[in-house]
Amino acid sequence: MEWTPTQNPNSTIVPGKMRSDRQELPEGFTKEDADKAEIAEAKLLAASRSRNARTTTSNAVAAAAPTDCMVYFPAWQYVVCGEIRVKYDSLGGPNSFLLWPTSNELVNPDQVGRRQTFANGPIYWHPNAGAHPVVNHFMMKWGQHNWEAGFLGYPTTDEIVLQNGRRQDFQGGSIYWSPVSLGAIGGAIRDKYHALGAETGPLGYPSSDEIAVNKYNGRYNNFLNGTITWSGQTGARVLYGSIRDVWTQYGREDGELGYPQSDEQVAADGVGHFAQFESRDAVYSVLGGAWKVPWKVLAVWTILQREQGALGYPAEAARHNVAQGIEWRQKFQNGEITIGDDGYVYFRHF
Repeated sequence: MEWTPTQNPNSTIVPGKMRSDRQELPEGFTKEDADKAEIAEAKLLAASRSRNARTTTSNAVAAAAPTDCMVYFPAWQYVVCGEIRVKYDSLGGPNSFLLWPTSNELVNPDQVGRRQTFANGPIYWHPNAGAHPVVNHFMMKWGQHNWEAGFLGYPTTDEIVLQNGRRQDFQGGSIYWSPVSLGAIGGAIRDKYHALGAETGPLGYPSSDEIAVNKYNGRYNNFLNGTITWSGQTGARVLYGSIRDVWTQYGREDGELGYPQSDEQVAADGVGHFAQFESRDAVYSVLGGAWKVPWKVLAVWTILQREQGALGYPAEAARHNVAQGIEWRQKFQNGEITIGDDGYVYFRHF
């Protein structure tokens, strides 16, 4: 049989022999598969040379226009075409992590995008997003959100290698992976996360997807070191560690504190942290402890210059209606504030 050009321009062609006679075939492929692939490959390359007025075997592959289809030896049943082929080739074709095609190009349910499956995952294409593979953890998480029909939409990047993890961007959000976390984020929460330095910032990697809550149709995402919560009324706010934990103990946005009205901030002395909430109460943390400060106590403590004043930081949770005539009492590092039912205020310094 007369030899024909192969997909690999650097391979040695021996007249009178098929490619399957010269090299070992991958597991799962027969000699019949390989011979059919080589014949189909040769026909496609010959047609491409004819269209592009190419005549020599050395430039047979280069002659193929990016939109031409190609068979990838020894998988003869499927052709890879267009922008999906361009991406597949850029990754290394069958020598990439995707290995061989397992389908022809498929039309997605939206009748706009396309996809093609390979042994280790698909490549998706959309005219506004390009062609990108989605595999492993990213494919699983994307599928949980209904693939391209969900809020994430189509992929707009390949996987991006980060420090100790990976990210893939989509039209409506991003999926982040690390060895200890996996989460999808979008919208104002993603914007906030990026403004704080994303995975290299204080929050670390997402540890949950974006989760809907009832109040104000809000959303939140958990991260390895904190939470971003969002609603249309309060915006995107970040809480870390012990302050986030106290907020959770009080019922989060549905509890008596409501949504945070500020990000967690460093206190004026540069040591402690605090955040204020819809209820006008605040939560302060210092040296590993965190306590709610009711707004009435907070007003008095503010007059006394808060943590920079004589009382220092709160040392325990405020007590409500602790005795007849006493509405609030809260201990601080160096004293105590008491507020009576009649508005009487008493504070003492230890």
